[in-house]
Amino acid sequence: MAAYLVRGKCPRGCGETLMLDQSGYVFCSFDKCPQPDAAYLLLEQAPKFLAFIRNDARLLSINPTIDQP
Repeated sequence: MAAYLVRGKCPRGCGETLMLDQSGYVFCSFDKCPQPDAAYLLLEQAPKFLAFIRNDARLLSINPTIDQP
């Protein structure tokens, strides 16, 4: 199966070793990486994290005086 180099660094500190396979799986290609799927797991959680941030920002803009003396 072909894999493509991904611009970015492994979140576990291996350097610029990220690859993307044809199924969309991002992984670290360094053979001694302690967690080769770390980038994939972070990317998988990104939509939930961004939705949380958007929702939080929306709530703050509706009532910007919360916690003000």
